[in-house]
Amino acid sequence: YLFGASWLMNETTLAKTLGLRSASTGALIFEDEVDDDGTYSIFGKPVRICPSMPSLGASNVPIILGDLKRLAIRRVRDNGLWLSRAEETFAEYLQIAYESFTRADAGILFYASDPSTPSPFVALQCHS
Repeated sequence: YLFGASWLMNETTLAKTLGLRSASTGALIFEDEVDDDGTYSIFGKPVRICPSMPSLGASNVPIILGDLKRLAIRRVRDNGLWLSRAEETFAEYLQIAYESFTRADAGILFYASDPSTPSPFVALQCHS
């Protein structure tokens, strides 16, 4: 599962992770690895921003490493996609703005808390 793995975390957790410094030298632990698309990487694995992930805190699971092919995505069928039209917003430029929304959520099918159990996801939990 590690070959296609990605890190899942929110932006706050990513910022704090990239800001970690060594206690002995004061140097940053992680280098800013950013590809041409603006995607960050840690240990060569891409970081996927998930706003719904909890931030760093006692008993939270703020970081997950896993193969996103094992992620279940659910899209709402009825009234799950709608379009908003804004005529007044850019009227002075003789333009009409359109914005589309879709309702979806995702869930990890399973992950193992025991390192000896093979799993497509590993959760990193904060301890107080």
